Amino acid sequence: MKQTYVLLLLMLVSWLAHACECDVKPCIDSAIKNADFIISGRVLDEKVVRLLRYSGDLQLDPDSVEYAESLFKQALIAYTFKTDNVFKTKNGYSSDTIIIYSEVGAGMCGVDFIKNADYIVYATVMPIYHHGNEINIYYTDKCTRTDLYDKKEEQLLKKELHNR
Repeated sequence: MKQTYVLLLLMLVSWLAHACECDVKPCIDSAIKNADFIISGRVLDEKVVRLLRYSGDLQLDPDSVEYAESLFKQALIAYTFKTDNVFKTKNGYSSDTIIIYSEVGAGMCGVDFIKNADYIVYATVMPIYHHGNEINIYYTDKCTRTDLYDKKEEQLLKKELHNR
């Protein structure tokens, strides 16, 4: 389990060290395989949240003292979506809203979601700490097939999922 956290931390640090380098979207097959969660839905709201490494753990929305003492500081944007369709989930998620996190800015591979616009979102689960408890958040970036809703993309997605 600790190896997973170290790997996620290294991945996050490597993202911070390099500008986004995703020129081509992945093929549908690999996008489905790599995603833990795929939905279509509308962006309802967005909120900037703080993320830091403190006492060896990644923490979401730390208090201001921890944030001020941390050397590793980053922000994510928490987007609230109204889900229209859940195409893939690993934990049986069935709520009509979901929060999906992305980096701030395209230079960090963040998806700049537009409020009230419809999307198909390919997300992965990322473990993180919030008030001392481990939680899983849904995370996406522009290196996935996440994009504005497109009927053809939805049809292709349904076809590929049906053939599995």
